[in-house]
Amino acid sequence: MTRDEFSNYDAAYVLGALSPQDRHAYEQHLRECPDCTDAVGKLAGMPGLLARVPLTDLLVDDADHEPPETLLPELVHRVNRLRRRRLRAAIAGAVLTTAAAVAAILVAFTPHSSTSPAPPRAASMQQLDQAFMSVSAQLVKRSWGTQIDLKCSYHTSKKYRPSDYTLVVFDKHGKAHEIASWKSVPGQVSTVNGSTALQKTAIARLDVRNSDGDPILRLTL
Repeated sequence: MTRDEFSNYDAAYVLGALSPQDRHAYEQHLRECPDCTDAVGKLAGMPGLLARVPLTDLLVDDADHEPPETLLPELVHRVNRLRRRRLRAAIAGAVLTTAAAVAAILVAFTPHSSTSPAPPRAASMQQLDQAFMSVSAQLVKRSWGTQIDLKCSYHTSKKYRPSDYTLVVFDKHGKAHEIASWKSVPGQVSTVNGSTALQKTAIARLDVRNSDGDPILRLTL
């Protein structure tokens, strides 16, 4: 396949809008195409930015209304600015060790298996406060950062009312990064997808917060 067949896949991939077949094909393509890998990296922070936009700001009365041409460039500019800040923080706190260098060399010279590696197992988040749901989290390493998928099971109770939740990622320096938000649906199971430019090894923990901003579920890595 040529690169042209995937030239418009980057945003849909980051936002989780590709079908399983297209997603698999695109991930195979990313291994061989530095241009597409760079494009995905530039958009990795976009889900977190979009999650901060109130739903009412996205709704318009005019069916023929078109988004401004400056919308995507502005979002990309903000993503790049956030990535530069995170890069400076990572460089300031990073210390290269001999063990890490040896591990990198061993990985580079290890023959690649023709069998695709098994996906990482989902881990259950610990309840910190009364929560009417159970959440399992799966962290998937990507070339542009980390993909985080939540499976949320909502309990049925007369005391429970639908509520808003946010997923917050904390890096090793204790800095919080809000990457997803959603509304619960009592009695049902929903999947929440988020992404961050942080590598999996740079993530310290995940918190699910309620509408008051209080953490109710946590996963420490």
